[in-house]
Amino acid sequence: EEEEQEEKPGPHTGKVTAMVFSPDDKLLASCCEDGILKVWEIATGAEKMTEAITVMTKSEGKKRVPIRALGFNGSGDRLLSGGDEKCIRIWNMNLMDALRGADKLLPKPPEPEEGWPEGEEPEDQYEKGDPITLEGHNAPVLAISFSPKNPDRFASCSTDATIRIWDFSSEDHSAKLTQVIDPIQCLTNFVVWSPDAATIVASSEDIEVQLYSAVSGKPRSEPLKGHTAAVRSAAWAPAAQSFVTCAGDNTVRMWHFLINRNISEIAVLEGEQMEFNNDMRYWGEILGEVRKDYQDYKKGLTHYKPKIYELRAALDKGVERTKSYVDREQLLGLPVTDYFELDGMIDDYAPYYQLWDTIIQFQQREIDWLTQPVAGFNSTQIEQLLDAWYKDVYKMIKTFDNDNMRPMQKIAKELRQGIEDFKGRFPFLKAFGSESVLDRHWTEMFKRMDKKPMAEFSKITLQMMLDANINEFVNDFEELSTAASKEHGLKKAMASMKKDWEPLEFLTAPRNGVPLLRGIDDIQTVLDDHISKTQAIRSSPFCKPFEAEVHEWEATLLYIQDFIDQTIALQRSWMALEPIFVSDDIKRQLPQESENFARIDATFRERMFQVDADKNCIAIAKIKNIVEDMTECNTTIEKVQKGLKDYLETKRLYFPRFFFLNDADLLSILAETKDPTLVQPHMGKAFEGIAKVRFDPNNTIIEAMISAETESVDLTPQVDVMKPGNVGAVERWLLEVEESMMDTLRLETKKSNDAYATAERVKWCCEWPGQVVLCTDCIYFTQEMTDALTQNKVADYEKKLFKQLEDIVVLVRGEMTKLNRVTVGAMVTIDVHARDEVTQLVKDKVASPEDFAWLKQLRYYWCDKQTFLKDPDDKNSHNQKMECKVSIVNSTLLYGFEYLGNTARLVITPLTDKCYRTLM
Repeated sequence: EEEEQEEKPGPHTGKVTAMVFSPDDKLLASCCEDGILKVWEIATGAEKMTEAITVMTKSEGKKRVPIRALGFNGSGDRLLSGGDEKCIRIWNMNLMDALRGADKLLPKPPEPEEGWPEGEEPEDQYEKGDPITLEGHNAPVLAISFSPKNPDRFASCSTDATIRIWDFSSEDHSAKLTQVIDPIQCLTNFVVWSPDAATIVASSEDIEVQLYSAVSGKPRSEPLKGHTAAVRSAAWAPAAQSFVTCAGDNTVRMWHFLINRNISEIAVLEGEQMEFNNDMRYWGEILGEVRKDYQDYKKGLTHYKPKIYELRAALDKGVERTKSYVDREQLLGLPVTDYFELDGMIDDYAPYYQLWDTIIQFQQREIDWLTQPVAGFNSTQIEQLLDAWYKDVYKMIKTFDNDNMRPMQKIAKELRQGIEDFKGRFPFLKAFGSESVLDRHWTEMFKRMDKKPMAEFSKITLQMMLDANINEFVNDFEELSTAASKEHGLKKAMASMKKDWEPLEFLTAPRNGVPLLRGIDDIQTVLDDHISKTQAIRSSPFCKPFEAEVHEWEATLLYIQDFIDQTIALQRSWMALEPIFVSDDIKRQLPQESENFARIDATFRERMFQVDADKNCIAIAKIKNIVEDMTECNTTIEKVQKGLKDYLETKRLYFPRFFFLNDADLLSILAETKDPTLVQPHMGKAFEGIAKVRFDPNNTIIEAMISAETESVDLTPQVDVMKPGNVGAVERWLLEVEESMMDTLRLETKKSNDAYATAERVKWCCEWPGQVVLCTDCIYFTQEMTDALTQNKVADYEKKLFKQLEDIVVLVRGEMTKLNRVTVGAMVTIDVHARDEVTQLVKDKVASPEDFAWLKQLRYYWCDKQTFLKDPDDKNSHNQKMECKVSIVNSTLLYGFEYLGNTARLVITPLTDKCYRTLM
């Protein structure tokens, strides 16, 4: 009893090594080097628990062990202690006792030989279980510190020069420690968490302070130097940006983070990286299991599938995770981690995954192909898949051709054999596993097999057909499949063409209020192509099941083609005739044609508005009788055009110069007979030199003709376009214009001839129209040259010509109008040629007007009325008008008096003279 009294723990008698408050601040625990642990109630100061930690030694027997570290868990129901005992004890604060194992059953007293009297058998007796201790450092524990964020995570340090971070869990009679990260190599007397639980502070090399990541265990910085003696303890500021330390040098130092990084973000990243490292270890275990244990081909689908795809998905996700880690490390300014182990694991797993993925897919698909309806499959895709698998397996067999991979090579060969076996059952699925196979093909197949269908065609499976010995009818189902495929191809072509036509629409553009077709090249290209394709389909022997549809579609396309042809032809004619038949003059002169065109115009407008309302090509093809109406209109409009052409022919025969005008120009003239001035734009086409004419202020009398060079010549006589017979008959007064033009030029030439004899030549040439000047010049040259030859004064006449040219030179050096300058220029061209010819006659000593050297020249002779016979055989054919004969050698023609305007002349060369002689 005295010994027991001595062993009962009393107050602390040694150095107190640690004190810690519970999270709710209701309890205070303390320990000291004498091995005593005490728990106090703060509110009352009562001592709630006092325990001594003892161990048995060989030399000293039971001996107390110093306690150096204490820590409450987050909930406060567990207190952990550690010290020289080299383990961690757990205390149950609810019972104020050590956390113990289950109560132990005590042995019962021996049972009497006669047995226990009834009701006197002793009850079971229990004693407390043994206190629970947890192995940690296997060395004295110096400090315990719980995380401020995780109530069950704590850090401990020991004389084994390590800091360890644990996850602690406990139940009523058990407890467990799980090490979170690899031990941190550090010899320290203390370890303290930062308020954000991202960092722990400890001492390094005894006098230096060191910060470590509480997530990865990596140093946060280089060791912090300052103390000159061993650092004893540390405490953090609430904001986790500062902490203080104390040391044996009797100093307290404050430290502040001067780093440009967010410690919280780094801690989160490090936590994810540590979790990733744990996952890597787990993935490595799965990969090892795949390598070592996955050896049975038949278990691929049933047993191995979950782990195979789990690992594949995890590795793929791992690549994404590591990319995220690297990006965040770069953003936070941390050294970038090389995840080469993940890359190596992916490379190692690749051949195994390829093999087992192919096996699993094949085994799953094989079941589907055998047990699901044949009608739902696409045999082409299945065949491509089988071929791809077979090629991959062949490559895998070569890849596994080494001693370490023999088991995998054996499994790959089993897969190859499985594919080959299925290919032996594949022909029927290949033939009938297609959307082209219809019920009638199934019916024909069972008819040839002489069997009844075992189910609806849409529910028949490959296994059913194999059970019915379908492979005995290979030729039959292949023949039916080929026919079905051909038919389906033709139907798809038909469907494709119809789909192509769905969006196609005609383009229209309004003209005079009527929408006309335009830009049909694209539609015509498609139409030509599809007509050819449709006709090819119609000629195929496989189109019989849907022959009526093909004929109907071909008729639709041809109807569209006819519509395009007829409409384009009709609108071309309509555009040409519509401006003509709006004229009242045309309607009056062509009543029958106007009536026919009116009917055509009404029909055409109605149909084109229908087209414009729905431009879709197929919709237009459904408009009733549209092509027939267009065809009828084209037939009628041809008659209208013929009547119009005949009408124009009569006009041209009356006034032949209308032949110089095309139909459109002539019709525009005839359509505006009420306004004579509208003929002006076409005058230049009917008359060589008349660009326009000048009307009097009332637009009833044509007073003059005007050339393109603006030379104006007054007409004599003037033309009255409004006199009886001329009103509305443009061809009549144009014929009068023609006659007046010629009479005017005759009269002007006569006057010019008379004036030439009396006026100065340099003045004369500027007073008359240019054409008249040239004609008079030629007439007088012929007359004067003939007289010179007769009188043998050619040399004198040559001098006269030179003098005339010198006078003209003086004239052109002065001021002249533009028209006069053109006239004089043309006259000089003729005069120079005349001078040259005379000079040649002088050289050749020609002295007779009958000499060929003179006769071969172009000669002009003026003839007054009644001076010669136009027909030598008719004595009454005297000329009724003044004429000008133009002769060369023995050929003579009358001057046409066609007004040519005032234009420049090209130089006359010997070749020009030869042309004159040849043409006349």
